[in-house]
Amino acid sequence: MTITDTILDCARGLQPKTPVYGALCGLLTAAEPRFGEDIVADVQRELQEALDDHATFSIRGFCRFAVELANARVLTTDSALSLLETLLAVREEPDVLPARAEWFCCIVLDCLALGGATFSAQAPERLAALMKSLREFDAARRAATVSRMPASLLAYGAATKAGEVCPSRGCFLVAQRGRLRQTPDPKH
Repeated sequence: MTITDTILDCARGLQPKTPVYGALCGLLTAAEPRFGEDIVADVQRELQEALDDHATFSIRGFCRFAVELANARVLTTDSALSLLETLLAVREEPDVLPARAEWFCCIVLDCLALGGATFSAQAPERLAALMKSLREFDAARRAATVSRMPASLLAYGAATKAGEVCPSRGCFLVAQRGRLRQTPDPKH
């Protein structure tokens, strides 16, 4: 097992530490430029395998890692943004399931949280376009979801009309819990 294999396993399995792996790759690439080429090729291969296998956890990990490689200047910002744009394009596929489109939008949002500073400094127009696409998708999904959602599942708010919300089981449990607390404890 090589250092590259270990880093890829960590990027897949220990995702909260992804910024550390990206920084490590940046340092290793500064010392040995060939390492950067190898890690980028391996991430591309592993991400494609994860997409082919529908391995959601790995897809998320490798997308996050690709963004961290861009933050560490191992991967170009253009390449990282192209990856995110490609993931976001899934929502435009014919007959795409809403859950699939939403999942890829969540992946993009997750990656933007990691690479937003780099993207806004190096490619603000592309970042703005990506954010616009996400907002448009959110608005379309929100309108479609509210119109088809059962009244008992609607949240209280602007989209909820008077009479649409029924008392839920959760409210009943809260009321019961309050009543139970008022009952004297038999041990005292």
